[in-house]
Amino acid sequence: MLDQLLRIIGLDDGFIENLSDVTFAVQSPVILAVGLIALVPVAIWIYIRQRANLPSAPLPLRITLTATRVFVLALLIVMLAGPYARLQLKNERKPIVAMLFDASQSMDLESGPFPESDARKLATAAGYRANDGPIDSELRREFDRKTRRKLAETVVTAQQSALLEPLRKSYELQAFRFGREPSPLALDWAKPEFAEWNGAGDRGSYLGTAIGHVLNEAAGRPIAGILLFSDGENTGGRSPLEAARAAGLNKTPIFTIPTGTTNRLKDIAIVDVSTSGQLTIGDTGKVGVTLESQGYDKKLVKVLLKDGDGKVLDTKELNLLGREQQQIELMFKPTEAGTRYLTVEVPPLVDEDLKSNNADVTMVRVTDEKLRILYIEGLPRWDYRFLKNAMIRDTGLAGRVNPGPDLLLEAEWRRLPEANRNNLPILPKNLDEISQYHTIVLGDASANVLTPELCGLIDQAVREKGVGLIVQGGPLAMPHQANAVLQGLLPVQLASGTRGLFANAARQFRIELSPDGAIHETMRLHDDIGRNQNTWNGMLPYQWAVAAVRLQPGATALAVTPQVENNYGKMPLIAFHTVGQGRVMLVGTDSTWLWRKNVADRFFYKFWGQSLRFVARRDPKLASVSRIEVNPLKAQPNEEARIEVMAVRADGTVLTDANVNVQIFGPNLQTSVVLAADANVKGRYTGTFTPPREGDYRLTYLPVGSVEKPVESRMKVMPAPEEYRYPNVNRLALSQIAGESGGKLVELPDLATIPGFLKGEIRTTQLKREKTIWDNWLFLSVLVVVYSLDVGLRRLAGLS
Repeated sequence: MLDQLLRIIGLDDGFIENLSDVTFAVQSPVILAVGLIALVPVAIWIYIRQRANLPSAPLPLRITLTATRVFVLALLIVMLAGPYARLQLKNERKPIVAMLFDASQSMDLESGPFPESDARKLATAAGYRANDGPIDSELRREFDRKTRRKLAETVVTAQQSALLEPLRKSYELQAFRFGREPSPLALDWAKPEFAEWNGAGDRGSYLGTAIGHVLNEAAGRPIAGILLFSDGENTGGRSPLEAARAAGLNKTPIFTIPTGTTNRLKDIAIVDVSTSGQLTIGDTGKVGVTLESQGYDKKLVKVLLKDGDGKVLDTKELNLLGREQQQIELMFKPTEAGTRYLTVEVPPLVDEDLKSNNADVTMVRVTDEKLRILYIEGLPRWDYRFLKNAMIRDTGLAGRVNPGPDLLLEAEWRRLPEANRNNLPILPKNLDEISQYHTIVLGDASANVLTPELCGLIDQAVREKGVGLIVQGGPLAMPHQANAVLQGLLPVQLASGTRGLFANAARQFRIELSPDGAIHETMRLHDDIGRNQNTWNGMLPYQWAVAAVRLQPGATALAVTPQVENNYGKMPLIAFHTVGQGRVMLVGTDSTWLWRKNVADRFFYKFWGQSLRFVARRDPKLASVSRIEVNPLKAQPNEEARIEVMAVRADGTVLTDANVNVQIFGPNLQTSVVLAADANVKGRYTGTFTPPREGDYRLTYLPVGSVEKPVESRMKVMPAPEEYRYPNVNRLALSQIAGESGGKLVELPDLATIPGFLKGEIRTTQLKREKTIWDNWLFLSVLVVVYSLDVGLRRLAGLS
């Protein structure tokens, strides 16, 4: 009832919820005081006048009429004084201290064995009594076998009086566990208890993402410090050093606490496996393997390459060197087309501390047909030189005219007699000739060689025959000087009147994978999500990019330039879409050759080789039948996969329904996913699926009207070994993170020293609000009712 009355006089929830802090006052106290004092003689005068004018009226009536008029006058005096409500709140906000607990797979490794001195310090910090002399063997084993995560939680809990109590008095404590994404911890800081955390499916270690989350969640509030409990291994997400620098700019020091022994594990680890990604039947496939070992110097081991069914394809022996990484190359010859899963393995040794990182799985695609490629370039720029040589070495590529890819360099073409330029056999003259190619690559070539006739043929070949097209931009001509037909094929809308965007020295362009690009086959340099992300994040900056305003409707961005944004978001750098029967991709920089730094063609041509095959023309026979594709073919549990269906009825007509259903069969799973129609391409349907657990998955689609077997695609889901590639505690990385932020590395037994390093004061803010309470319908209603009562009583009594 009271709340309703307060709302009627104009007070909102802010006043009502803090009613104890609300006071009432008037804007003109003098008017109120003088008015009320003057009201006393006025009231007496009114009564005397009523008695003189109404001598025959009963006494109660005269008193009532006097009271109504006095009340009206009193109400008017109050309104003239301007009554209002005042709310004053004091809010004390403590600076934040955030604790980040790494809960990734590597944190489930045993934290020991510890040296004697470290074990004693840890036992004391964890609340155990360590007597003089050698530490108790049972206690030693207990500490050595604790997981890194459990060790950190045990010590923090034991440091209640030395760490948590001092922090609670001056700071607001927050806690998060994190793998790939942070998850808040609800702890009673007076008696903290860490519940078990089910981080299944989120078992990467994204240190930078966790630090950035704390900074973002603070929303401008001061953060006195971040305590990071981790083994220092980062497997993806935002760069930890970049996040640490952002924390430093925010005056937020990070105190990194290594959780684990200083001793290095006795271990053999496969830290990297690389392949070209694509092979043709009969080619010699090469699998590059990088190993790292500790404690097995000069030990002779075997490195095995196995097929998916366990058959050994190649074996080599290697003498281990504990001081450095070692590379070895294994080979095999594929005899069947399809997706091949290959396992590289070093048989575990009996005394290894960690045996789960002795094997890794990679994937290659084997085709039974050579792709015909036409590559037209302007000048012999660096990208052309390296891409040309890589394509020539790729035995899965050919040309229409030449045994290898057909290459046309405009700089050489210009040196030909003008009469011979357009008669080159390599230049297609009609649709039949150009549609023999699977993929056409256009570099920074001008309209002199890309004539309107040739552009028209390319457009027709893409739309009608499904020929793939890759356009790599350049500052001289492509794509800003291309004719309208060619620009109409691009997956982006271009800014007019510009040759592209040039970076300045202070803000160079850097590539950033989009969410779609993170799972797309063309951008997969590594099978592991986090490792792939880290590799792209580490690419050298580029100085020029195509001036793309936005994506075309239905197009997909695989990578963006985050330094350039507009109302449509970050500027697309690498994008593709489907045009008619074909796919068109834009590579919006001329500096992909920089991806060769220190690794030659490994990343550079893996991207280009996968792109050439992704957009390539399909078998014409498949145009009249349905097909289904899933991407990626190899994924991790809870990693999103994209599904694409080209739906054709049994009679050969393209399906135009609003959606289609795809059946999914996996380990202990049978479900369906609804795919939505692509508004720009008839018969194309897309959607996503997230596999919940490891195993083999089969995705099927039954064409409308078909009585035969459904079309299908398969994917393999397996946990990535990325967390175990480098199992030792990375104190150097933790020290760098702390240094970039202005913090320091603190050993686990020394947690009690951290409060002395923190700086931050409690901020008191005052909220003051005022609200007038007389200018509302309630006051007016009371005034009208009382005045009406006066008039009504006079009329009923027969008085004038």
